[in-house]
Amino acid sequence: MMVLGVLSLIQMIFLPGLIISKLLKINSNGIPKLIAIFGISLFSNFWLVVLLTLCHLFIQITILGIIILELATCIWLFRKKLFESYEDLIYRFEHWLKSIDYSLSDSPGTSSLLRIINYFIFFVLLIFAITDIVWVVQRFTNNLGTVFQTWDAVVSWNRWAVEWSKGIFPTATSYYPQLIPANWSISYVLMNGIELQSFPKAIMPLFSLLILLMLFDLGIKTRSFGFFIGVILTRLIIKKFTGEFIADGYVDLPMTFFSFASIYMLLCTRLKADKKEYGFGLIFASIIMAAGAALTKQAGVFVFVLFPLLGYLILFQQKPDMLDKAKSRNLLVAYLLALLVVASWYLVKWIQVNNGIDSSNIAYVTKDIYQGAGYIERALDAFSLLGKYKYLLLGLVPAVLLVKNPYRWLGIIVAIPYSLIWIFYFSYEVRNLALIFPIWGLTIGLFIQYLFEYLIRLLNIIKIHKTPVISLFIVLILALGLIGLKFPLEKLIQNQEEKQWQLFNPELNEKIRQLVVTTGPEIKILTNYPVDYLPGLGGSQVSYWYDNLPDYLVSIENPEIDYLLVPNNAISDIKTKIQEGLVNGDLQLIFSSEGAYSYQMLKVVN
Repeated sequence: MMVLGVLSLIQMIFLPGLIISKLLKINSNGIPKLIAIFGISLFSNFWLVVLLTLCHLFIQITILGIIILELATCIWLFRKKLFESYEDLIYRFEHWLKSIDYSLSDSPGTSSLLRIINYFIFFVLLIFAITDIVWVVQRFTNNLGTVFQTWDAVVSWNRWAVEWSKGIFPTATSYYPQLIPANWSISYVLMNGIELQSFPKAIMPLFSLLILLMLFDLGIKTRSFGFFIGVILTRLIIKKFTGEFIADGYVDLPMTFFSFASIYMLLCTRLKADKKEYGFGLIFASIIMAAGAALTKQAGVFVFVLFPLLGYLILFQQKPDMLDKAKSRNLLVAYLLALLVVASWYLVKWIQVNNGIDSSNIAYVTKDIYQGAGYIERALDAFSLLGKYKYLLLGLVPAVLLVKNPYRWLGIIVAIPYSLIWIFYFSYEVRNLALIFPIWGLTIGLFIQYLFEYLIRLLNIIKIHKTPVISLFIVLILALGLIGLKFPLEKLIQNQEEKQWQLFNPELNEKIRQLVVTTGPEIKILTNYPVDYLPGLGGSQVSYWYDNLPDYLVSIENPEIDYLLVPNNAISDIKTKIQEGLVNGDLQLIFSSEGAYSYQMLKVVN
């Protein structure tokens, strides 16, 4: 059974994409090839499941036969590489390493000091970006062997996968496309109807991982640390707003992956074209990715519709020599075929909805869910949901004015328009903004890089590198002085005391604090609770554990004792005496507390 589960994973994310990427002559290596194989596999499997379901052939033996056929095809297509020696592979890897340009671009005339600062920033951010990628890898490993847990994943997306696996088209799907559930169903079919969720769920963190890897790869290719900032910001945004869905069955992040992958491949093609390395394999793959986005969730239609414009602005506007009539015709045919594929799915759903076979929730999620709130109220609520990240979203406006093309177009054409659509129509949840997460991150990252480079140019103009070294010590002294003014001793003490009131049991401490306000700190408390460590109460504790009656009787007669702070686990004899004291008026209950430290504060009256 484990072997069948692993086979289902190989089929979902590897075999079809490997074959098709070879046939499309995608010559890129590394991350672009990995993205193409992964995305094309998922896209191809969706239509494979649809076709087999229509033909009533979506059964275990059929899928096993297809996998065997695919394995045989791979062996044939890659027969030369399969018989290469390890030495040949190592040689090719070494040659690839030597071909990488490790230098960073510098402005002409930049001083050695400023170049060193630039290198330092680049490599520090590189390390932080790698750390964020490792964080997602950990989400992947922690996810292995788990099951779907979140609401929509259980009652909708996985239910639809189970229905696919039974050879029927899923019911009550509204306009939600089925690329991800259809792929999950392959695992259930291969295991002959046994619904082991751990296998389809295993692929879910890979979407977030690959999103970050695409940003990281662009940083390496362009040697621009703004993309590493983009990795960091995108990971923070994903964790903040879709953290619980990284490893679960919501399809927002898969849709984000496909949408950004289509743009990423256009960018990679442009970078290759800058080196006169023309190739159309990645462009065809990017069309498939855009179609995959539209067939993963409805928001993906936004990028698919904009794809021709994005292709022109990112690639062909600057590289018109890439196109001739034949290539233009091929690309047009490819996009029209993708359009036909996407439109056919939504047309079928539209017919079903209009004939009462299915229902639509568009009116609910765009209008009714807001309960009559106007657009201004929706915008205010949207920014409230974003919290401090609203400033990062607003930062897109100045960012798109300053970052260079083609990245500027991503903000102008995709990020800002889609943000407005989200604010006014889909802001009931921030995860609906997921489509722009990586574009949001990279745009702000490149904006920060632009500001840094502007500062470097300014410092170079004023020749900061020729300033005497002693100026550094003067700056440090001034900085220390400003820190001293900002954080005077009284403020530091006050801050520490506030933190100390949070020790042990903050609820109990607050009640003790209120008591001290009325009585003053000069009190003695018989207790085992460490009140001596609370601000202003050093020496107030008379230590006693309420574990024997004779010591209690002696202590209660001590005239120095003002209060008893009695733990809930005091022995029964002492509790009886305390109850007697409350009845006869020798003791007075001040307060009680609950929680990890449960106590009663009693005042000694006589």
